[in-house]
Amino acid sequence: MKENITSLILAIACFVIAKAHFKGNVSSIHSYHLRRIQEGNLKDYAKTMGTGMLIIGLGCLMNLLARLFHLFILGKIGVVIGLVVGIVMMIYAQMKYNHGIF
Repeated sequence: MKENITSLILAIACFVIAKAHFKGNVSSIHSYHLRRIQEGNLKDYAKTMGTGMLIIGLGCLMNLLARLFHLFILGKIGVVIGLVVGIVMMIYAQMKYNHGIF
């Protein structure tokens, strides 16, 4: 039960942050990640980062749904896939728009 609540809270947090990024709000991203991003690319950067957060949130949500149906392995696979794809999307955004991770 506790794992289900944790997955739900993480999914909701990821969705809220993703929504903020889609609106162009990048205040949740550290300033050193934004240093070399040009003003014209900030909206695209925010959308790409938001997509990464959305995918991570979907992985957490998939884990919750799998746990409710007692498909624990499928839930773990969903979390891993969501984390890997989401983090790769975020690293892609950093490399493309910031020209490096830091």
